[in-house]
Amino acid sequence: MLACRLGQDPNIRVALVEAGGPDDAPGPVVFPQLFKTKYDWDFASEPEPGLGSRRIYLPRGKALGGSSAINAMIYIRGNAADFDGWACCTTLPLDDFM
Repeated sequence: MLACRLGQDPNIRVALVEAGGPDDAPGPVVFPQLFKTKYDWDFASEPEPGLGSRRIYLPRGKALGGSSAINAMIYIRGNAADFDGWACCTTLPLDDFM
């Protein structure tokens, strides 16, 4: 989003750089098998006080496209009322989000 907004200014040049290799991960059926492999940064949270100081595993994609390379293309369409609430914060029309 930041690169997109910066790119709207003709006086600014933007280079978007992603770490990791090409997105050659197997299809979405095997996405859980991609965790803790060469496709995953294998991050963990800091110790969480509300969870007995346990660390939580945070799968993050290490490929072109980032985490979308390992998330099985799962998404949930947002509620229109949420987008209406955010409309005050942008000049983009709601239809651009839906």
